Amino acid sequence: MPTVIKHPLTILYFNGGVIGYWLGLSAVLLYILIKRVDSPFTVIASWMVTVLFYESVLHFLHEHTLFACIGLVLNIMIVSYFHKKVKGSSGEIWAVQLLVMFTLIQLLLNAFIDGFQFNTTTWTYLVMMTFLIFLHVRRKQNE
Repeated sequence: MPTVIKHPLTILYFNGGVIGYWLGLSAVLLYILIKRVDSPFTVIASWMVTVLFYESVLHFLHEHTLFACIGLVLNIMIVSYFHKKVKGSSGEIWAVQLLVMFTLIQLLLNAFIDGFQFNTTTWTYLVMMTFLIFLHVRRKQNE
């Protein structure tokens, strides 16, 4: 505590481990809610692309090359399909369905490697999926 009082800029660096991770994720979700995003499709697409890169890099670094390639191909196909379907007239219906399918595929691929576990990654995927569905439903109610 004395270090923070003497050097207040040190508070910008907070390595809080898992608690800090969830506080950071909560701050981002709160920011998205406060900002009132016009189109949740942009947030959903951003989330999908982030997961696509995260999963690919993680599996390549852990030398799970086969799973990395399979996951990369599946994720690119889903994100491309998502992008194509959301542009259509029934885009709102497809957005939530593809988000759920995308999340379940991530959980399935992770289960093949380590078995199904409720770890930080699993909880993050479930929390983000639930939040993005909530964001979509909230937008529909406001229309």
